Order: sequence, then C-alpha cells, then structure tokens
Amino acid sequence: MRRSILLIGFCAAAALFLWAQRDRPGDYPAYEVKVLLPHETAPAQYKQVDTNELQFLAGDASAMEVVQPVCKAFANMIVRIPGPARVANSQKLCINYFIVSLVEVFAECYTFAEKSGASKEIMEQFFIRVFAHPGMQGYARRMKDRIVDGAGGFSMRGGLKDVGLMLDAAKQVGCPLDIASVVEDKMRECMARGLGDADWSAIQEVTRTRAGLEA
Repeated sequence: MRRSILLIGFCAAAALFLWAQRDRPGDYPAYEVKVLLPHETAPAQYKQVDTNELQFLAGDASAMEVVQPVCKAFANMIVRIPGPARVANSQKLCINYFIVSLVEVFAECYTFAEKSGASKEIMEQFFIRVFAHPGMQGYARRMKDRIVDGAGGFSMRGGLKDVGLMLDAAKQVGCPLDIASVVEDKMRECMARGLGDADWSAIQEVTRTRAGLEA
C-alpha cells in the first residue's frame, strides 16, 4: 500500500514538473525528487522521509509556485533562491562540498588520533559539541562578511606554526593530512601578502584570489 502511495506521489511530482516547464524550456525550478521505497528483501521495513530535509528552488516564479506543494511532501524547509534554475543546484553543491570536506577532516583526524595514540572517543565528543559552539557560528558570520581582523582570534602567524606542527607530527606516524597541506600553502601565501596578524580564517582571501574574485 505504501509503495503504491509513494509511486503515485512520484508520478504526480513528475507530472507537475513537466507541466511547470511547458512553454518555458530551460527555465524551470531545479530540485531533486527523492522517492523512498521499502527495501526489496524486507517489505516490512520502510525508510521514513527525513523531516529535516532542506530543499532549494530557483527559476521561474510561477513554476516554483506549482512545484512547491510537491516539495513540501518530502522536505520541511523550502528555500526559494533568486536567479535561474541552476542556482539551486549550485547552492546544493556548496553545502554538499562543506559536508564532504568535513567528512574528510573527520577521517584524517580519527586516523591521526589512532596512529599517534590519541583518543578517538575524545575527538568524537569534540566534534559533537563544536558545531553548536558560538565560535564556529562566529566564523560563519565573519567569513561571510570577510572580516579578517585578528584581534581576539587566532593569528595567521600562530596558525601557520600550529599547522606546521600538525603536519610534522602526522609525518612521524605516517599519516597524510591532505587538507592541512592545502591550508599551510594558503597560509604561507597570506604571510607573503602581509596578513601575518590577520585571523587565520583570512585564508579565504587566497581562495578568492585564485577564483578570480576581488581582493
């Protein structure tokens, strides 16, 4: 029964999607339809729709009005973004890049901890706590506004020394820290630019330059 309901919902979503893009090829909302069906080998087990699902919509405003009710069936938060449809996909890629980067950091930290005799359990508790920490929220705000003042933060000079220590310690136990190498390279460039006293989050300025954005 649930399979039938989900399949009907999928068909309805597809029909509305096609209707929404009529007479406006290439200018329809971009979104990802997620159909959750029961596992074939265990019919009694169903995956539930994640009530924290975040969905982005962009494109033609009238088309977004049509598909938004369908999206609400599998996402409890709909964010409409100005611009062409592709912007919604770009937004999702930015968020997923952040997530996969964190996954890589988790992987490197756990591996480094295990190889150097540090506690993986302490790292786990730190990870769980830190993402609700005001300091992390502060980085989110200051980096959005490109605030590089090092007062009250961690200086680029101190950060470069710290990252160097990380890499040296990791090398001694044969554990590559790929992201740390990328960060060290950007920090060195910041030092060459005279940003030694800036907050270490100013590595973003190197990223911007390499992307061809204004300094």
